[in-house]
Amino acid sequence: MVYIVMIVIGFGIAYLFSKQKGESVKLNQEAFGEKFKVLVDELGNNLWGGEKFILMKKSDRQYFIQKNKLPQNESHVSVFYRPNTLDLDFYEKVAGVIVKHSKTYRISDSSLNNQTKIANDFASEVRLLGKMEY
Repeated sequence: MVYIVMIVIGFGIAYLFSKQKGESVKLNQEAFGEKFKVLVDELGNNLWGGEKFILMKKSDRQYFIQKNKLPQNESHVSVFYRPNTLDLDFYEKVAGVIVKHSKTYRISDSSLNNQTKIANDFASEVRLLGKMEY
């Protein structure tokens, strides 16, 4: 009886690992910057007023980093992308003052309209909370 339970647990663990691996392969098939180009562009324009920014990938996190004029200033949005979830974390450091804002979005599709709504919603929340100065 103990062996049967151990076998069932072993199959369960193997199933979870294979499912996670499948999701990782699916997410990596299409680059985040291509799939969510509208989101990237809208966030950059809404948060930084059209200033040039770059998209960098660090493992499973992507960073939008504003190119600031002063080295003591830093501003970026990190994005953690999973199959049905998008976590956005805003971080800004200006003259030693650090400001943060985070929000998780459930995404059922990556349509252009949905990406625009997410970018506008997140940027307006950042502005409403007094996180940005123009």
